[in-house]
Amino acid sequence: IEVPATTRAETQCIVTASFAAPLAEINATDGQTVEAGQSVVARLDTREIETDLIAARADHAEALLARENARGQRNAATLRQAELEVERLRARIDHLETKAQGASLIAPISVLLLAPDLADKQGATVRQGEPLFKVVDPSRLMLDLKVPQSRVGRLADGDPGTFRPDFDPSQAHPAQLSELSSA
Repeated sequence: IEVPATTRAETQCIVTASFAAPLAEINATDGQTVEAGQSVVARLDTREIETDLIAARADHAEALLARENARGQRNAATLRQAELEVERLRARIDHLETKAQGASLIAPISVLLLAPDLADKQGATVRQGEPLFKVVDPSRLMLDLKVPQSRVGRLADGDPGTFRPDFDPSQAHPAQLSELSSA
C-alpha cells in the first residue's frame, strides 16, 4: 500500500519569550541543528532590566545604611521597618537578576530549529509568553497516514513499512505501524 504521509516529531517544544522586550540578537536560522543547553538561539534585550538593577542596587545600599542608622537609634519599630526594606530590595534584585538570565533563549534539547519567521522579529518587541520558535527532535519522527477504508483490513499494528520523503524519494527509511485508527 502506498499512501501520502505527514511527518511530525515525537519530541518537540515551543520556546517562548520569558519577558517582554525587544529581540536583540538571533544566532540561528530555520532548519539549523542546535545543541541542547549550549546553543543560544536568540537573546532578548536586557537594557531596561540592567537599568532597573542599577537603581535597585543603589536603593539597597541606601536601605543598608538606613538599617544601620536605625540600629543606632535603638527603636525596634524603625529597625524592623528598615530590615523589611532591605529584604524587599534584596528580593527585587534577585528577581531582576533571574529575569536577566532568562534573556538567552537556549534550545532545551538537541534539535532541529523550526523558525521560519524568526529573522523578521529581530529588533521587534516580543510579548512575554509569545512563541518565538519551535524545536523538534528529528531522530524520532511519527508519520500520519490516511489509508483508504478498503485497504485498512490489510494492515495490523507492528507491520513494517518504508518512508520515502518527497524531497528525495531515493531515500528509504524503515518505519513500523504503531497505531490504527478508524478516524
